[in-house]
Amino acid sequence: GGSGEIICQTLEVIRDAGCEGSLILASDSDLRNEMPFEKVDLMFRTAMEYGGYPIDLDAVAAAMDKCMAEGAT
Repeated sequence: GGSGEIICQTLEVIRDAGCEGSLILASDSDLRNEMPFEKVDLMFRTAMEYGGYPIDLDAVAAAMDKCMAEGAT
C-alpha cells in the first residue's frame, strides 16, 4: 500500500483501539529487513501526531476523511 493507505490504517487503529486509553501501537512481531523503513516511520509519525492521550477523535476522523477522499482504502 501507498503512504495514504498506511496513514488511514494507522488512524483506524487509533480510532478503534485507542479511545479507551489502552493503545500500544507496534508492528505485528518484528521489523524485517524487507519492510521499507519509510512505511514504518510513517506509521509511527502518524501515531505520534494523532495517538497521544487524550485522543482527539475529531482530529482522527478529519484525517481519516482526508485519506478516504484521496482514495486510500
